[in-house]
Amino acid sequence: MEIDDCIGLGAAGYGQPPLTEVCIKAEEFVSWRLLLGLPMVVFLSLPAMAQTTYQPNTDRRSETDYEEFVMGRPNPQLCLDACLNSAPCRSWTFVNNPDGSADGRLGNHKQQPVADSCCTSGTR
Repeated sequence: MEIDDCIGLGAAGYGQPPLTEVCIKAEEFVSWRLLLGLPMVVFLSLPAMAQTTYQPNTDRRSETDYEEFVMGRPNPQLCLDACLNSAPCRSWTFVNNPDGSADGRLGNHKQQPVADSCCTSGTR
């Protein structure tokens, strides 16, 4: 085992060896720094994750919804994504219309859920 670095701890006096000497291998020292620093780097690099619910057969529409839009592709995930990308959004509803089209609704309040097979909704 090769020792790359030694650190003297304490002073016994001028010209005297240190009271205690700690020797470590450079590669061990690097690995401990990586182990201590890696979790922090990973934590700081993660984007903030928004929490949301996904509830099939649930309607959360209300008269106070602040945005309603026709969806080119009928996909509830697109409505959920619109909510996550809109700061005031607290609830969303994807609506399957009888004619086959679909609408998305965003609300700035967490509306109470109502059972309805027309919709998929959620809150955040």
